[in-house]
Amino acid sequence: MDSARTYAELNEAGAIVLAWGQFVTIFISFVLLTFVIFLMVKLVNKASNGLEAGKAAPAPAPDPPAPSEDIVLLTEIRDRLKNDPPKK
Repeated sequence: MDSARTYAELNEAGAIVLAWGQFVTIFISFVLLTFVIFLMVKLVNKASNGLEAGKAAPAPAPDPPAPSEDIVLLTEIRDRLKNDPPKK
């Protein structure tokens, strides 16, 4: 009696066979593919950051205009009231 059967014969007979070799092959292919995609995304990000670095820096914002005399006086009054509250 020949007990050695092929995978296809066992499937036709209705047996549940785990094909470990095929599983390992697919798993290794998946890991390699994800690693290659990771490296490609990393390279694209590095390239896009390099393009942005080559652009000219934006001009600094101009200084805001000096406050009017009324604002300066009100600010001084506020600061004095904070430091020396009125006595009761």
